[in-house]
Formats: sequence, C-alpha cells, structure tokens
Amino acid sequence: MFIVTKDMFGTRLEGIDGRVGTLYDVLFDDQSWKVRHLIVSTERWFHGRRVLLEPEMVEGTDWSGRSGVARLTKEQVRQCPSVDTELPAARHKPPESAQVLVSEAYWIGALSASSGVQGDPHLRSTRLLAGLHIHCPDGRLGHVEDFVVDDQTWSVRYLVVDTRNWWPGKRVLIEPPFVTSIRWRDREIHLALTREQIERRPAYEGTLPFEEPVLGTA
Repeated sequence: MFIVTKDMFGTRLEGIDGRVGTLYDVLFDDQSWKVRHLIVSTERWFHGRRVLLEPEMVEGTDWSGRSGVARLTKEQVRQCPSVDTELPAARHKPPESAQVLVSEAYWIGALSASSGVQGDPHLRSTRLLAGLHIHCPDGRLGHVEDFVVDDQTWSVRYLVVDTRNWWPGKRVLIEPPFVTSIRWRDREIHLALTREQIERRPAYEGTLPFEEPVLGTA
C-alpha cells in the first residue's frame, strides 16, 4: 500500500504486551531510497524516549485508523536504540546557524544510536526534508511537501512537490531516480527535470494508490 508519511505520523503501535508508542518519523537512505528506521515515541511509559524500530517489525497497519502492531514487547522496545534529539551537533559539524544544527542533530543522533557511525550523509528524515526547496537545472520551483512510502517494500516511491510559489495551486509527484542531490545546508533538493518537464506532469490530488512510475525525461 502507498501512503504519504504525514498520514503515518501519530499511528499508535500495540506491542505484544500493550501500547508501545506512536510513529513519529520515517528515516530512509537517499541512495537506495529504502526505509531504514521508523522513529517511535514511547510517550509516557518510558520517559518519552524516541527509539528506532526496524520497519519489518511493524505489521497489520490501519493507516486511516492510525493503528498498527509491533512484534515486540515493551521491554524489547525499551532496549531499542534511542534517538538523542539533543545531540550536540556542533561536535560533528562546524557552526552555521542554530536551526541547521538542531535539525542535523536529529538525524545524526538517530544514526549514531543505531550504528555508531557519526553523521551518515545518506540517512534522511522525511519530517525534516519537508519544506526543502526544489532546484531544477533551470532554477527553483517550489518545495517538498511530503513523501510517498510503499509499506510492502518499505521504500520511498515518490516525492510530493508543491509548486505554488511558481504556479497557482499545483502539486506533482516526482520519482526518486530524478533526484540528483540533497543539499541540506542549502535547504535544496536538486532534480534532473526542468521546470517545463515538471509543469507537464499531472496534478497530484491526493488519490492513492498510483500507477507504477514510467521513468523517462518527464
């Protein structure tokens, strides 16, 4: 099933022995576009920690009803790697702006918790990438509004791009292979498509699922 990530956030997860938390974010690898981790907020039962769950551990999801099942006990969730949202990013990156450092700390902390590797440039947060500007070979045209995930393969299938700062009221879907780079410090996602090619794409009206993408020049 295809689902936009904003409709995934807030999904309540029931574990083997009771509620284990709510889905807070989705982390993916920007080379393979595979979902690497789900970030789950444990709310009040374990000091409000945010932990990393493997996506394969979540099943039976009813996204419209915001409910799902995690094949874990509370104790197993407690032992999952924690996302340190207050990680001092300055120890990893030179200071530029408070906002950038706080944002980078979030996903750097997520990777550090899971693998011990500091600052993986390919681990991305769908929550944090929303709002980044879209840059085409012939200029800017809008921003990323959301991502579409296939919860069967746990992969990112589309970027939802809002072009309303260039055309009135149009959103379009862009396949990940057209992304040439994600430049966090510039707050930009670069595409191989021109603005005209994107303009020719049909408007996205929020209807799921979609047909399989047909890759080409437009």
